[in-house]
Amino acid sequence: MQRLIGLCVVVMIATSVGASPLVAQQAQIFGEEPVLDPMQKKLKGDVLILRDSLYAVDAVSARLVRAKVASSPAVVTSSARALRDECHRATRAIGVMRDQMRDVGTNDSRGKKVIADYNTGLDELKRAMLSCDKSLEAALASTMTPPDQEPLFRTALASSDAIRVYEEKLYVMLKTLQIPVDPKGFKSAISM
Repeated sequence: MQRLIGLCVVVMIATSVGASPLVAQQAQIFGEEPVLDPMQKKLKGDVLILRDSLYAVDAVSARLVRAKVASSPAVVTSSARALRDECHRATRAIGVMRDQMRDVGTNDSRGKKVIADYNTGLDELKRAMLSCDKSLEAALASTMTPPDQEPLFRTALASSDAIRVYEEKLYVMLKTLQIPVDPKGFKSAISM
């Protein structure tokens, strides 16, 4: 009987010592998000709003590319109109985000450089979205029916490429400022 009690005590101690790293790992993976200060919360919210606008641009760009590959001129034209509208909306969202970035600051020299790089990335993204909006507007206004698909295709690819470059700068900024944002497609906005 004493052996059984002794064995139980040894097993309990071994599992509590051995399990503590697992519990810590689970807390990191499944635990609560870290507490964010008001600036971090505001920035996270603004980033998510802009990200939603960019997802729409990316989705419509992909639809346009698929339609071109499938040789469907009507869908290409329709997708180009939708992409023009999404690029216009994204341009407005980028402007709002750029205004919000004026209030973001840090005392850390690395943080200041990362924020400056991110702001440069925002400016580049805005130029790309403006170019997308204007070039699609011009292509769709042409008298050709249906419009030439090559400029529409190049514009769709350029807008997606600009989003990828922006996402890299965004990731570095969020990591540096210690703001957790779920990877795209991980959670719906409803569950946040």
